[in-house]
Amino acid sequence: MVKSRILIFTMLLLPALCSAQAQITFHFNNVQADSIFIKAMKSDTAIVTLWSAPFAKELTYKSKTPLAPGIYWVFSESSIIDAFLISSNKNQTFTANIDTITSYAGSPENDRYHQYIYEIQNFDRRLAHLDEEYQEAQQRMPQYMLKVLADTLTTKAHKIKAEKALYQRQMVQENPGTLMASVIAANIEMPNPPQELYNNRPELMKYVLQHFFDDFPWNDPRIFNTPIGINKIKEYAQLVFSCNNPDLDSYVLETVNKSKVNEESYYAFFDGLEKNIGYHGSQYRVERLYIAMLKDMLKQPKLSDLRKRHCNYELGVIDKNHAGNIAPDFQIVTDKGDTTSLHKIQSEYM
Repeated sequence: MVKSRILIFTMLLLPALCSAQAQITFHFNNVQADSIFIKAMKSDTAIVTLWSAPFAKELTYKSKTPLAPGIYWVFSESSIIDAFLISSNKNQTFTANIDTITSYAGSPENDRYHQYIYEIQNFDRRLAHLDEEYQEAQQRMPQYMLKVLADTLTTKAHKIKAEKALYQRQMVQENPGTLMASVIAANIEMPNPPQELYNNRPELMKYVLQHFFDDFPWNDPRIFNTPIGINKIKEYAQLVFSCNNPDLDSYVLETVNKSKVNEESYYAFFDGLEKNIGYHGSQYRVERLYIAMLKDMLKQPKLSDLRKRHCNYELGVIDKNHAGNIAPDFQIVTDKGDTTSLHKIQSEYM
């Protein structure tokens, strides 16, 4: 009887013990602040505060529910103190020792991520030093010597960028399945275009559209829970708008097809592009490309009824408002209470 009670008690207790939760302890060294905040991205535009506390040298954030995968920031009143990654609902109990070089106990991923950031900063400092060298030379060198120096520094910069990309790809390979690997992959710069393309804008734009997402982690939709994934879409939309060449639309649609390796990634990428090149109020709207995207989505075999209705509605609206066509008539009530319609208005063009 006693054994049965113990067994029943253990079975009841086990779910509580196994339930996921977050507990993150922060040790602040060389930090002065009045308050500490943990912030996260709630949508593709909003950064929200999850937690705040008066400053102390040691603070612990606790939550009965796990943090969603993504990037989280530790803020003081006016600046970012640190950032950490959450890859999954597991292993959300760790300690952050925030100092000149931050370390994490209990979270190997975050420990490696901060080491990675330190190495990337070294690459960036080397590149910045080349810029400083050229700017200094401009003040003391004749033009013919500057050209030789510029070529030399450009070669050095390409070498440093290649080393940086190689290091990033190694980190991706060494940390499979982590959000860190996806964050790093999304930040790898595309290879420099061949020099001969700089005098041929259509070919240069074609190259950039083809290679903009070369290393992007399409198979990990968690990347769209971070500003990195969202900003990448915005940058791409601006690029598409600046090209605005029907001959290059196929390369954009090719990128859309690449995103289909993961359904969540596809929908997140589509929604992000739609907000930038599809919505009527967007300064980057490219209607013909938006139409092609909508028609392509309607061909997807497992499309929800909600998305079908949305696509058909958008296509219907666009069909009534093509540029250069006569706008559909609609009723208008004047400020005097009279009723008329758009087509009955006689006035000069504006």
